[in-house]
Amino acid sequence: MSKLLPRSACALLGCLLFISGCGSEDPLGRVAVTGAVMLDDQPVNSGTIRFSPIEGNQHATVAGAPITNGLYKIAQAHGLASGTYKVFVSASQSESEPGDPMAPGYKEPVARELIPARYNTQTELTAEISTTAKKNIDFSLTSSAQ
Repeated sequence: MSKLLPRSACALLGCLLFISGCGSEDPLGRVAVTGAVMLDDQPVNSGTIRFSPIEGNQHATVAGAPITNGLYKIAQAHGLASGTYKVFVSASQSESEPGDPMAPGYKEPVARELIPARYNTQTELTAEISTTAKKNIDFSLTSSAQ
């Protein structure tokens, strides 16, 4: 009887390890996503991109990243699960010079949004994420209405 218990315990432990895997697998199947963001054929120098699941995506995740020199990268650990997403792009530029906040008459710098509303607050952009498809998604935006 004493030999049976260690063998059973080892078999049970082996089954549990096999079922649970090594622990590196993401249960949501997130993937890293990278790409470029262009506005009027020029890279967006500095901004943000955000992917938000369209309703009905049961396991979809929300993710975003900074845009630097026209490029963004979302690491797998914070990545997107399979599904359809709305994409929001934002970039702003200060319209006034920053001053000394302690100086009399100081006015807060005002930022102007560079990206048209149809790509951010009223976005028309979507992206389809699949664990089997290409994970490099580029966006070529235009400032003129089309």
